[in-house]
Order: sequence, then C-alpha cells, then structure tokens
Amino acid sequence: MATILIHNSGDFNSQNVKKDLEHGGTDVKIAALKKVILALANGTPTPELLFPIIRFVLPSKDKTIKKLLHLFWEVFPKRDGKGETIKELILAW
Repeated sequence: MATILIHNSGDFNSQNVKKDLEHGGTDVKIAALKKVILALANGTPTPELLFPIIRFVLPSKDKTIKKLLHLFWEVFPKRDGKGETIKELILAW
C-alpha cells in the first residue's frame, strides 16, 4: 500500500462540505467530493461525511461524480484503529 500526500491550501470545513453534498447541484457536489478526497488523502478523518456521500452523491448518474466516487472509495479508511472494519461501512453495505 502506498501513501500519497497532496498539498491542499484551503481550509476544510466538514459542515460546509456536508451542506454542499446534501443540497448542492451536480457541480457543487463535484467540488465538495474533491475537497473530501483531498482531505482524506492528507490524513484528515471525515467519518461524518460517509452517510451524506452514500445518501446524496452515490445515486447520481453523472460520470464525473462516478469517477470521483471510485477514487473516494480507494482513499476512504475502511478499518479503525484496532484493525476492524468500521461499523458505518458495515451498515452501508
């Protein structure tokens, strides 16, 4: 497994991103999903955004969103500190 670090100069506010994921249009959801992916790649935990992504972004038919979701699932941590699968992910599947 390789580690990747991407410089992100913007501040990450999970409440604003959550609002964009829930109520934004396609372009706003794309921008918010990019912010989440950058935050995850830089090591910022975002477990509170898993359910809004599953509920509001996953059903989208937009190809850009689908491609970003593939990247999101690659960088999203699937295990907790004990090495067990996180419970939110078990509920989602």
